[in-house]
Amino acid sequence: MNKLLAVVGALFVGASAERTDKRPNILFMMSDDHALKAISAYDDVHIQTPNIDRIAKEGMRFDNAFVTNSLCGPARAVVITSKYSHINGFIQNDNMTFNEDQWTFPKAMQAEGYYTSIIGKYHLNSLPEHGFDYWNILVGQGEYYNPDFIENGQRVRYNNTHVTDKITELTIDALKKAPEDKPWMMMMHHKAPHRNQAAQARFLGHFVNKTFSLPETFFDNYATRCPASAAADNKVKHQYWSNDLKLDLPADMPDPGTGGGKAIGFDPKKAYATFLARMNDEQRSKWNDFYKPISDIFYQRNYTGQALDIDIYQRFMRDYMQSVAAVDESIGEVLKHLEESGELDNTLIVYTAD
Repeated sequence: MNKLLAVVGALFVGASAERTDKRPNILFMMSDDHALKAISAYDDVHIQTPNIDRIAKEGMRFDNAFVTNSLCGPARAVVITSKYSHINGFIQNDNMTFNEDQWTFPKAMQAEGYYTSIIGKYHLNSLPEHGFDYWNILVGQGEYYNPDFIENGQRVRYNNTHVTDKITELTIDALKKAPEDKPWMMMMHHKAPHRNQAAQARFLGHFVNKTFSLPETFFDNYATRCPASAAADNKVKHQYWSNDLKLDLPADMPDPGTGGGKAIGFDPKKAYATFLARMNDEQRSKWNDFYKPISDIFYQRNYTGQALDIDIYQRFMRDYMQSVAAVDESIGEVLKHLEESGELDNTLIVYTAD
């Protein structure tokens, strides 16, 4: 049986592989904001994720997992240090820099003879110059279209591509180039399906005909709940109409959304314009072909009240699940590469999310 391990929600796990003459490779895959109910190994109502499900089926699925910190950067700091946030020093996403001088598990693995690498989202406001033989990380949060990376200190923009596809390509390429005389440890960190859930053109419309069931608490007024629960009211209802819902707003119309807690100084219309400006002509054309008719229909319906809330939810879910489907495809491509290279049976695989 392939030694595959599925983890959702947990930030660090250990497992023993059966004894072999060769130490196992380790592939740690982490996506951003991937919810449990968007993995069909846990709940198949909304989406099918056959490649991630394969990890659960051929390995193990964690049903009781607890995070040390779920925020983007702090979650990653916890993973590589095995320390609580107040100990590793990285407690929030902004205005902090991760202390790269401290102990990390990649450093320990490197010292034990492993070839170590990380591809994709790092998000620690620092560079992984210690503990990784090869690194190619997104700049900050990263961009969905034509993203900028920093490859072993050199900044490069990958044009005519999408971040999920590029991370997949870079991961497989790095695995092909790993030394044959060493076991390897690869960290593959996806940006998707993080906000604003912008999928590749081939996934646009993937769920256009699907109506997603509403959560039981969707219309809860929180009258009988504690203040903390009320403060955490369904943020999906408050999505930015421009940057989140991809709607074309008139130039003189402020974005009606609050984003679920408006960030100081954040202009969603400007953010969406910047997002669109990164696309090349072909990408922009395909984007407009899909989202422009949807935008026009939205204004024709002129929803208000609960009908508006439901419409926003459905739009969000379709975009979100498109991004999830793209991540699942990526996982499948990496598993296929490991099979074809003969490395699958000697690779410990972890899939998790912040």
